[in-house]
Amino acid sequence: MESGVVDTVAFAQHAHLSFGTINQADWWTANLNPGTVNCPVVANIDAYEDLSDAHTARL
Repeated sequence: MESGVVDTVAFAQHAHLSFGTINQADWWTANLNPGTVNCPVVANIDAYEDLSDAHTARL
């Protein structure tokens, strides 16, 4: 987040505290319960947009 590579992250509260994302964030949502999150997904939008149509169709 600090370098501008990652815009958004979604972790459990303890992970945000561990990684310090709350200290870098412009905003956050408290008391959000999205259910069970097995694995966070972090994507670089520039890399995603550079994928071919065949690759994005699989996502």
